[in-house]
Amino acid sequence: STPAAKSFLADKFSSGILGPEMFYRLQSEDEKRMFEEYWQEEKDADSPLWRKIAPKQDSNGNWFVVRTFRTVGDTDEPDLSRPLPYDLIEATPALDVWSIGALLYLMIVRGTLVPCNYDDDCVNGEAMATLCHWDDETTRQRLAKVDDPGARELLSRLLVTDASQRLATSLDGALDHVFFDPENIDKQREFEKA
Repeated sequence: STPAAKSFLADKFSSGILGPEMFYRLQSEDEKRMFEEYWQEEKDADSPLWRKIAPKQDSNGNWFVVRTFRTVGDTDEPDLSRPLPYDLIEATPALDVWSIGALLYLMIVRGTLVPCNYDDDCVNGEAMATLCHWDDETTRQRLAKVDDPGARELLSRLLVTDASQRLATSLDGALDHVFFDPENIDKQREFEKA
């Protein structure tokens, strides 16, 4: 039996809903140049894609990118004919769990986790740095804006930095949460007391 081909994330994306593992801080000018050379044709054309994926600088002078890639032809296979300064991230349910959390946060708070444009892409390097360096304190700050205790508890289990700990990396687990069960008022009251 032939093993299944790996599937990678970020050939198409909205950066504002990607989890922390999808961001990369370029470690040097050489890495920045490597990224730009990988995308040379897009950069030279100043295409809409390049404007979306171009490295973005934060106020500390650090450059951030999404761990994105081109595909080979009409396939989903990453084009590795040129080097990238980072490893690609394999698609997993945990990545979907974070994105569901980001979208649920948007619906509840009526705001994004970080400043985003109309296409849900990070508007600047500060937004990318926040997601890249997301930690428990960042989660607590964002969740302070969530009034509903059940929603806050669910989001605390979806927006977890360690992908292996995101609601046991199961979308079923998220759908089974008390937040989606209006009949379970007793469990909701437990969250209100916490």
